[in-house]
Amino acid sequence: MMRTAILILASLLAFGATAESEQSISERVGSLKEPVPARTTMGRVHEVDYGKRQATIGGYVYDFGPPGLPIKVTLKNGGAGTFELLTPGMQVKVTYGELDTARLAVIVEEVGDDEFEEY
Repeated sequence: MMRTAILILASLLAFGATAESEQSISERVGSLKEPVPARTTMGRVHEVDYGKRQATIGGYVYDFGPPGLPIKVTLKNGGAGTFELLTPGMQVKVTYGELDTARLAVIVEEVGDDEFEEY
């Protein structure tokens, strides 16, 4: 998982951000001195801001970076998804990298009731 986060965080630099929030994420990634370890948690999606490409999951706000960033989203039925398919109420497992005070999601997997354990 750590390798995935590092690769995706590095690929963010290649996008040449244009929007203010995208530039802020790119600047934070560009200032990293060491690789960012990948972390995994579970939570319920509370709110999704499609314009800002952010979602509140389990009490934390996660950034999804600029459009085109290879974020992996998997739906409960095993189908491939996109950030735009996240909806409030979904139970998900999130793999992310922490950049200062921001969390950049790299993998989001919808999970069923039998797998869900919010922490």
